[in-house]
Amino acid sequence: MTDEPILPETINPISNWLGSVSVPKILLGPAGEAISRLVAGATDIPVAFLERIVQDIRNKTEGRKQISSAISQEVSALVVKDADLLERAKHSLVAREYRCQDNKEKIAKKTIEILEESSTENADQQPKLHAVDPDWMNIFEKFAQDASTEKMQMRWAKILAGEIKAPTSFSLKTLRFVSELDAKTGILFENISKLAINGSNIPSPVELKGSALAELMHLESSGLLFGAAGVTSTILQPVACVHENEDLYSWSFFNQDHYVEVFLESSNDYQFPTCVLTDLGQELLKVSSKSFDHASLLETVSRLPKQNVRKIICLGFSPNSDLWTKADVPKPQV
Repeated sequence: MTDEPILPETINPISNWLGSVSVPKILLGPAGEAISRLVAGATDIPVAFLERIVQDIRNKTEGRKQISSAISQEVSALVVKDADLLERAKHSLVAREYRCQDNKEKIAKKTIEILEESSTENADQQPKLHAVDPDWMNIFEKFAQDASTEKMQMRWAKILAGEIKAPTSFSLKTLRFVSELDAKTGILFENISKLAINGSNIPSPVELKGSALAELMHLESSGLLFGAAGVTSTILQPVACVHENEDLYSWSFFNQDHYVEVFLESSNDYQFPTCVLTDLGQELLKVSSKSFDHASLLETVSRLPKQNVRKIICLGFSPNSDLWTKADVPKPQV
């Protein structure tokens, strides 16, 4: 074993990485600091760490002059005996840092893509980008660097993009939860989140039992919602309106970014059992899949009470798309 371990060459990864990114404008704004940290921030860690190991070895001779001969001999024997172990530890450290760096750079690119897509969709009103709190970013890096699957990398990218667009959107508690999110809980929440009304309530199943109840109880025990046993409800007050020359009352909501309007014959409070997403659940909802699921919209509407309902309209669908199948309720219209 040599006295001088071979260290990684000092490079400028951010300049090389930027060559593969076609949207440097984003990096010039306040979001650039957070994104560039993912690209360049970790590269100093293995070098600094290994340099410390080298310095420890270099100081060994001087250290022997300051300690007893017996201890010095024990240290020397240990170094010789575990030379291969030290070498493997060094390479293991470099390999881990390489994986972590690769994960963070993929998250950085996905974050830029999300911000670019948002800018394209809102060309008339560009979203304002903000600097990210350094302490928040420290925790984000710590958790995000272990995201090795594309799905988890996309989830972390959505979190960072969301924080850049609206600071304090994601708490440190949510970052920790996402880092520990298991596949079962993630899939259950992904499915249930598509039923959410206005980003905070999940209409309870018509029959709250069996697997449906078990899944809600699991999500409740995970801290994502409460009211799984049907003990909570949502009360809404319809407002007077005129629809097709008829005096009615209406209540509207959003589901999966689609607007749904319910027309009623009376002004009585519109009440139905729901589960309520916790703050953690509402934050996680922001990074859930945005791909629209028609079946989930049908399921959401089917869980609404039908008393006094005259018509349900969903914008964006053809009149042939049945959102309400009860015989005493007309087919929804556009």
